[in-house]
Amino acid sequence: MLAFGKKKKKTCNKEDIKGFLLLFYGRGANHDSEISRRLGKGLTSTLNEITNNKEFVYGVLQPLALRKALAWMPYSPEQQDLVAKAVKKHFGIKLKAIEHRTAALKAICEHWRILRVLDNGSTGYSGADFAKWMGDTDTSHPEPVMGIIEDIRGNECFGYALNLAREGESLNLDFYLNGTYIGTQQANGLRRDVEEKHLGFKYTGFHFTVNLPRQLAHHDHLVLSVFDHETHMPICPARAFPNMGASYALNMVNFTHALEDAAQNSGVEVQHQIDEIKASLPDIQKYAAIPLAAYQTSKHLLNDAVPDSDLTDEGDLDLHVHCHASLQLTEQALHYFQQAVQKNPDAVIFFADHEWMDDSGGITPVFKHSFDYEELLTRATYPRAFAVKSGVFSGDLSPHNLWFKAYEKFGDKAFAHVPHLLFEAKDTCTVTKSEIRDYEQALSNHLKEVSPGASITLNADDTYDGMLENTGQITWPLSPDTPMMAIIIPMRDALELSRNCVKSLQETLQYPDQTEILIIDNGSEEDATKGWLKEINEASNIRVLSYDVPFNWAAINNYASRETSAEYLLFLNNDTVALDKGWDHILRGYLNRGDIGAVGARLLFEDGTIQYGGYVLDTDNIVLKEAYCQSVNQSYMDRAQLPHQTSAIIGAFLACRRNTFEKVGGFDEDNLPVAFNDVDFSLSILKAGLKNMYVPAITFQHLESKSRGYDAQDSAKDIREKKEREKMRAKWGEYLKSDRFYSPQLLKSEPTHTSILKR
Repeated sequence: MLAFGKKKKKTCNKEDIKGFLLLFYGRGANHDSEISRRLGKGLTSTLNEITNNKEFVYGVLQPLALRKALAWMPYSPEQQDLVAKAVKKHFGIKLKAIEHRTAALKAICEHWRILRVLDNGSTGYSGADFAKWMGDTDTSHPEPVMGIIEDIRGNECFGYALNLAREGESLNLDFYLNGTYIGTQQANGLRRDVEEKHLGFKYTGFHFTVNLPRQLAHHDHLVLSVFDHETHMPICPARAFPNMGASYALNMVNFTHALEDAAQNSGVEVQHQIDEIKASLPDIQKYAAIPLAAYQTSKHLLNDAVPDSDLTDEGDLDLHVHCHASLQLTEQALHYFQQAVQKNPDAVIFFADHEWMDDSGGITPVFKHSFDYEELLTRATYPRAFAVKSGVFSGDLSPHNLWFKAYEKFGDKAFAHVPHLLFEAKDTCTVTKSEIRDYEQALSNHLKEVSPGASITLNADDTYDGMLENTGQITWPLSPDTPMMAIIIPMRDALELSRNCVKSLQETLQYPDQTEILIIDNGSEEDATKGWLKEINEASNIRVLSYDVPFNWAAINNYASRETSAEYLLFLNNDTVALDKGWDHILRGYLNRGDIGAVGARLLFEDGTIQYGGYVLDTDNIVLKEAYCQSVNQSYMDRAQLPHQTSAIIGAFLACRRNTFEKVGGFDEDNLPVAFNDVDFSLSILKAGLKNMYVPAITFQHLESKSRGYDAQDSAKDIREKKEREKMRAKWGEYLKSDRFYSPQLLKSEPTHTSILKR
């Protein structure tokens, strides 16, 4: 008689666990307990424990998500044997000559066991993500980048980094905290101890100050990662970073009790002031913006009164409504659509704000603004909730095809934004493969019509925040004759700033022979500065011009534009630093487009937060900086990571064609010598029918106002700034009342982008 039983479950022995540690962590066991506590466990349990560990999350998954390289971890022959046996036994995969951890992970990345474990884990990354990222990973031997985070004291970290293949060069290092970009700094500190071991590498030290992003302020577990900016290689394994400022619950309770005791024991006058503050809180809350995080419980406050209308059904509108399967029309939607049709008789597509439901059932609003062709190009989810006039287009077109056909036929006037939440979420708003496929095909067909040399890459890749799903990245064709570009940099002493700026340009330009760096010396007095200017004036692509008059930013740049014959002009502050090689290729692609008037870059503070992500017009302030002081991955609807139109470009990085500059009359040196001349110039471009573009693929550091100082901190400058503000209101008052390229709902909640929403 034959007896049948269940197949014996495989468990992990000592050799298996050693192999898994090498496979996932790239190292052997640090302690016997790493092996003993896993002995005899099943494969799934062991893999769950290993892949959910911070070492794997921050050493593998997060770098892959950020499009960084994995640390190079080679195996000895004995280690190769351990990995091969564990993989053969538990995954049925036969490995040959797996010499390092990256190749081993790539070999097993699509196995169903790995995919299932990651899908069921708590890392936040799916098995499909891991398989795709590993599939795209280069397994060839990288450049020999090495270094160490030697010490962390408070919010200061110290160490060194070098690339053995580039003798004498100081590396630019990117710092990340829990996957959030927090700054770039050069490892150029004197380290004689490192030079003793590695000849020719004297300046390799770094001392970096970690400024904790707001979204991480309460995290107990922080991990610091450091990558070489050029190769994307980690200089060493990620390291735990103690959050000394974390707000622990017990400390907060004790602090609150202490405040209450102080109030009770203080005098009558102090207690009266506290009572007045408490009494004012309801009014303060009433006039404050609705926090996006609290939207679900307060969205009724956004509902407007229904406009007067005799319309009772969709048929009277002669519109066909399109929306994602997860959305449904609100009761007021048809009335608002009718009103929009009456106000915008030339429009054929009417799009509205809508809601978004995540996997957990949480609902957040998607506030929009006037039609932006640039967002249509890059967002697969842009045409999701709209109505189209019947009979304008023939055939059964997908939403993306409808929008592109409308733009090709009628331009911007084909679209009207209805600034109300007209679609409610009834289900999870997933992005389907067919939706992405329709977007890619419609975009490809459209670009063949309007810009045949343009190329598309799905899922835009942000150097500082990794891949952006459900987006597209377009590389615009260059002018075939590669026009000369002049980079105009006004300066007055501040030698270190100017020298770092010019050095960064020289190291990152893709077209140095077609670029002239024009430095305008506005009366430097220091001998060291004069010596440096004399030295660099002899360089092949650098010219130094003297313009020794009282500071007038507009006049200086107007003068420089007359002193060069370059077709492309880039006005650049001397307190900026170029970060990425080839940024000028991207810029030239945008300047080659006839509809673009001016181009601005994404500007970051030293701590990696955003200094400029676009300007928002405002009557009181003239402009507000969009996403100011926020992390690059914190912006509303990924706006800081994707190109879009903006009302004005900041003068710290402002590029345009010469014919555009001359068409609008340059900068107003008579009325706006210092402040708002960039905004005035930008609004003149809008008035001329051209676009102002914010392009985050071009990212510079900006040490804001370090060279000249802040106007508000100098009484004379403050008086001048107020006069120029009034001149702007007098000239551009109608423009300042509202901003076409920013949602009025978001303007109620300055500083901008108060919620982290990734769509």
